[in-house]
Amino acid sequence: MKKWLTNLIISFFSGGFITASIAYMGTFMSPILASIWWSFPISLIPSMYYMKQEGKTNKEISYFCFTTTFALIILFLTTLSLSHFFLHEKKSFWMPLVKSFGVFTVISLIYYLIIHFFNLQSFWK
Repeated sequence: MKKWLTNLIISFFSGGFITASIAYMGTFMSPILASIWWSFPISLIPSMYYMKQEGKTNKEISYFCFTTTFALIILFLTTLSLSHFFLHEKKSFWMPLVKSFGVFTVISLIYYLIIHFFNLQSFWK
């Protein structure tokens, strides 16, 4: 099997395990424990492993981690809006998801434009 496909399969299953463990903990144990487990950057490990296997340097992986750090602002605001929309939605499960996806899209676009407008991608490279 091709190397990229093997790495992709490993990333897929490790990411699936992480997602499944978070869902299990949130459903059957404690939402607080699940959120703590979710906050650990273990989900970055498969991505970084895949990048390393594909020949990316530690500097490139470091840049990925650096940009992920600031992307957490997007995650924070999107998750906060998701919580807000679910709190105020009485019946629908999907509408809060659609609204928070809209928030995610707008914030992500702003983030992307700021990075390119100020040429911040060259800061770390």
